[in-house]
Amino acid sequence: MKIDALQSAALFRALDDEAAAPLCALLTMREVAAGTNLFRRGEPGDAMYLIESGHVRISVKDTDGHDATLAEMSNTLEQILL
Repeated sequence: MKIDALQSAALFRALDDEAAAPLCALLTMREVAAGTNLFRRGEPGDAMYLIESGHVRISVKDTDGHDATLAEMSNTLEQILL
């Protein structure tokens, strides 16, 4: 991930280039196919995702078994903290 992309996320906006560069070096890029589950309810949180491009929907099954959308995020580099 490029420094300017990282800094566009609200969580990292205050970082200057010198502080952001080592963080960028630690990040791992991951491309996933549409419909891929990134995590499931009840799993321990051990990752943080930044959306560089694409769209993410967070949903749960309601009592009737239908998907209930909790949040939708897109390539505006919103962060999902797990």
